[in-house]
Amino acid sequence: MRILTILLGALLTLGGCGDGDTTTASAPREVDQLAYGVSQIFIAIDKNRPASQAEPLIRQAARALAQGESFEDVARGRSAHGSSVDGGFLGFVRTDVETAFGGAVQAMRPGQVSPPIRTKQGWHIIKRHSFDDGRKLEQRYRIPTHGVFVTWDDPTRPSPRAAGRTKEQAYAAAIELRDKLASGAITLDLAMEVYTPPERRAPEAFIGPTANRGQNGEIFAALQASKPGALLGPFDTPEGFAVLVRGRYLRSLFRHILIQHTASEERDLSVSRTPQQAAELAQKILERVLADRSAWDAQAEAHSDDKWSRTTRGRMGVLHPGGLPPGFSAFAYEQKPDTIHPKVVQTPFGFHVVWKVN
Repeated sequence: MRILTILLGALLTLGGCGDGDTTTASAPREVDQLAYGVSQIFIAIDKNRPASQAEPLIRQAARALAQGESFEDVARGRSAHGSSVDGGFLGFVRTDVETAFGGAVQAMRPGQVSPPIRTKQGWHIIKRHSFDDGRKLEQRYRIPTHGVFVTWDDPTRPSPRAAGRTKEQAYAAAIELRDKLASGAITLDLAMEVYTPPERRAPEAFIGPTANRGQNGEIFAALQASKPGALLGPFDTPEGFAVLVRGRYLRSLFRHILIQHTASEERDLSVSRTPQQAAELAQKILERVLADRSAWDAQAEAHSDDKWSRTTRGRMGVLHPGGLPPGFSAFAYEQKPDTIHPKVVQTPFGFHVVWKVN
């Protein structure tokens, strides 16, 4: 069964179980993930800089690190990448795609710095951060952002998606949209259905973490000066006029035990219990693990209908804005780390007992 994989796809970073992992429910540690906080120093190989010129530059950066310069200072002074302004911080990078970069990150330990590594793009020196350090850097350099882009018809743009709407009309529509959102006459999700093509839609209209780079400078400054929930814009961007909402930061490790029933979406065909039976079983499991957290592993292995995570003690991986299953946003932000949610959570997939690990 691929419930969470189907539900979240690329929006939810799913965690796995590493070789030799002896984590117990009573003593969780940083899990083996498919996304890691990563920084890099990068020297491109392209028509302007052939390989013969790029390699000496990356070797100079490596020597500077060996001589005691901080990774952040070397990245700011020597890296030919937009991340240099953030000391090389790239964010949380998925490594489930087979690339030389991803493989190197996955093989590294938290805090480790790689030797120079060559890919098709150029030379990299990579630093993998611990989960907690990655979160701190992400909170410093990224702002979670929700929003909608109002486009106009322009033959010079790569993909005009608003036939018949001029730029002036798009701006007027964006102003009207902002006012409707402010008054509560329309929700962000509904606005997304009106203005965002189906292939670009995301849960809660989550655009992603905004970084202070290039054309994002004005937007980043406005977001940084605002509070979570603030409505901003419209901003003129290559994607259209952006009406944005500053989101709340979340990047936390979760586990769950899923109990399905005959009405559950993507259920295993072997599941025959009624919704009431599923709710009662989930409540019993919740009471058991609240009374004795060391019982979590056994309960997950014995009862969870999410077969993928059952073998990893219910691990859902890293949840973040825009990657939350339906029903999770109501508590995921407020729940304290290392706590089991005191109520059973119902979603279209069934009933969940949820543990916020970190």
